Amino acid sequence: MSSDWTVGKLQRWGVEFLESKNIDEGKTSIDLILCEVMKLERIELYLKFDLPLNVFELNQIKDYIKRLVNNEPLQYILGKSYFYNLEFVVDKNVLIPRPETEELVDKIVNDNKDKSDLVVLDIGTGSACIAISLAKNLKKSKVFAIDVSVSALDIAKTNARINKIDNIEFYNLNILEKIPKTKFDIIVSNPPYISNDEFGKLDVTVKDYEPEIALTDYGDGLNFYRRFYEIFDKMLNSDGVFYVENSFEQGKDLEKAFKKKYDIEIYKDASDIDRFMKGRLKV
Repeated sequence: MSSDWTVGKLQRWGVEFLESKNIDEGKTSIDLILCEVMKLERIELYLKFDLPLNVFELNQIKDYIKRLVNNEPLQYILGKSYFYNLEFVVDKNVLIPRPETEELVDKIVNDNKDKSDLVVLDIGTGSACIAISLAKNLKKSKVFAIDVSVSALDIAKTNARINKIDNIEFYNLNILEKIPKTKFDIIVSNPPYISNDEFGKLDVTVKDYEPEIALTDYGDGLNFYRRFYEIFDKMLNSDGVFYVENSFEQGKDLEKAFKKKYDIEIYKDASDIDRFMKGRLKV
């Protein structure tokens, strides 16, 4: 790249180059890279087509594009992602927040928006995108977020500070071995539900970069759900509710298993997949 590059010229080149490398959403990717490097809002890119880039900016963009072509997710390259209208720091220690998980949060918020003083638990919090979004949107709630990964909890705490959330507490806890002593009004989890067999078939952008421990249980993908079945009745208040995310093929089997002990509802995501399970204690 020479020193006579402008925003507009680099946009045009970037889209063509990324498309030639079969990178999806090349236009969005190059725009977000430019915004990050040049500290501009996206709308400003279209007002500053003729703005020249200096050598430092060009070298940084070159590095980002090289990483993108090597299948590293853009969110890790930029060090941030967006979820439920909030910004989150992300790195290789936490999953990149998914749009379908926003649907899970939206369901919980809509179900409980008229309630206050709720005690909430997020199991396997990762970046804390679920926990922080609930802490921000449920009135006077107290949110507890747990994870087995200390590195993930460091990211989660950073995200709480960035988003100025103070009604949240983080704990290092392995839910497969221990349970919290507190009882909860809401329990939510997006656990590792990809089987060991399916993990090897994942896209390289996921398999080679996102944390294995947050993706797979190294078994049949159901280890956490079996544990949830055993412990949720001990962890929920009498009128408490749990919400969990699952894979596209697990919904019906989970419903059949859980309904022996809980009242269960299965919800579809925007792609019409049985993606979420809501449950409460049988009365």
